[in-house]
Amino acid sequence: MEMLPCILDLIFPLNETRSREFYAVTEYFVDKRTYYYPILCHWLIGVSFGGFVVIATCTFQIVFLEHICGLLNIASYRIERSIDEYTLCNSAHKKNCVAHRNIIAAVNIHRKAFKCSELMTNTFNPFIFLIILIGVLSASLNLFQLLKAIILRNVKELISSTIFIGMHFILMFLGNYYGQKITDYNNKIFKNAYNVQWYKAPIKIQKLLLIIMQNTTMPYILSIGNLIMASVEGFAKIMLTTYKYVSILLYGNLFYAIKIMKKSIQLDEM
Repeated sequence: MEMLPCILDLIFPLNETRSREFYAVTEYFVDKRTYYYPILCHWLIGVSFGGFVVIATCTFQIVFLEHICGLLNIASYRIERSIDEYTLCNSAHKKNCVAHRNIIAAVNIHRKAFKCSELMTNTFNPFIFLIILIGVLSASLNLFQLLKAIILRNVKELISSTIFIGMHFILMFLGNYYGQKITDYNNKIFKNAYNVQWYKAPIKIQKLLLIIMQNTTMPYILSIGNLIMASVEGFAKIMLTTYKYVSILLYGNLFYAIKIMKKSIQLDEM
């Protein structure tokens, strides 16, 4: 979009040079027309570097969350297969050994997944909470800018605002989606422990399954600052908050416009 006037001058030249505007509001203390290309390269490199940092951070967090989901899925599979292998074995001693080994491994993997989740939340909680606050405010301002661009029919502002809003919503949705995914996998452990043929297993194994079911009875939800829950419901609340902020901005601008119109009418009457 920055290079669009230059490209149009080559494809569809006019009698005059098209106006070139910078989307980054900066002060370089030099003539922007003379040093247009160096300034453009400077801030595009900065934008690219910032985008690389965002992509790298988000990718690291997604890999970490996928690792937690994988651990929970393995624990669920171990519980499901432990009773199946118990019923298929012929030797009673071998039955108990196999079932005990699988269930103990499932419990250890489940605890490891919870430790990884707590490590991530404790490490990144303050930063994620701050990012969500800034993201909601930024999304509200960009959505307001989008509505303004639609009213004024400004194509450049319309395209840029749409891109920024799409990026905001994608990042917010990904965080809440993986939080919901961890909750679903944890609930799956409880369902598998409840649906297996536990009544065919001895009392010791039934007690182990009972411990697992007690640990997974309550849904495990990733909380951000004890205020925002990483889930589909949390994503809906964030979108509702964004809508409220946009409504406040719209009403504020409408009230300001009405006030100016009243003043202009009073001046005309005088």
